[in-house]
Amino acid sequence: MSVKQRFPNRCFGVEVEYYNNSQIKEPSETDLDNYGTAISNALSTETGLQVDYVRKPSKSISNSWVLTTDETVRTSVNLAVVDEKVDWGMELVSPKLAGRTGLKNVIKVLYSLSNQQNVHMVSSADLHVHIDGSDWLVDDKSEEAKKVFQLFIKYEEVLILLSSGMTRDDTMSVYKKARYLRDERGFDTAKRYHPDDIISALEKAPDNHTMAQIMCNKDRNWCLNLMNWKKDGYKSIEFRSHNGTVDAREVVYWIALLVIFVEHGMKVVGQINSFDEKVTVREKFISLYNEIPYAGAILRYYDTKLNITSN
Repeated sequence: MSVKQRFPNRCFGVEVEYYNNSQIKEPSETDLDNYGTAISNALSTETGLQVDYVRKPSKSISNSWVLTTDETVRTSVNLAVVDEKVDWGMELVSPKLAGRTGLKNVIKVLYSLSNQQNVHMVSSADLHVHIDGSDWLVDDKSEEAKKVFQLFIKYEEVLILLSSGMTRDDTMSVYKKARYLRDERGFDTAKRYHPDDIISALEKAPDNHTMAQIMCNKDRNWCLNLMNWKKDGYKSIEFRSHNGTVDAREVVYWIALLVIFVEHGMKVVGQINSFDEKVTVREKFISLYNEIPYAGAILRYYDTKLNITSN
């Protein structure tokens, strides 16, 4: 992967959800603790990095990798379960990482995790990436924050396509998902808003917290989540749209693209406008490629994988 040149040193973090496909269908807390301890010890030994096991997830930021349980990750059979039964959903959370060294640590840990027994992906498992914004997520309105959010609105459909793993033939479902997200982003849900309406609302917002309200309303379950900043005061934004995976290359390319995307958005000068409704996702992808040339190697990887620009 050619992300060495110009790759920013901005901090990031990653949350990797997966399902332990164990023969024990309803694990006890002892089962969970035995598994978590064994896996965290194996990861520590194989990578030389500190990996701790904690049964219950915590909002506090750790200096080590942390393996914990995740009740949102269930098998397809159990997705509708609302009782208190324990299941095998797991989440591996990184410490604050930065630059090429951080990407190398992600590769080490995920390569090790992917080789552990019973690591399985289910539809409820996701990959979440946090990007540091401590230098521009301030109480007063930040021009950098506005540009990052507006640029995200402009390229939301492209980012959903890249993170969903859908091919070009499946983009109708991508369009529906993106349209649904835009319809409900803090506006009257009975009305369909064009992305330019959201971009305009961001332009008029008096402060960053109002922009977060426009982007997420009161819910964290958006492709770009700002609620951890708006509610809890963490100086980061969270990208939540990627399918669950422990493929180290896939994860590192996604992290690298998001870091570069945010860095580029902070430096945009002038007005950001969305695309005409007739513009295809292929044309939007090419626009992103041309707009951020130093992400070219990463975007070529996605083009090859998803066959986006071929005739």
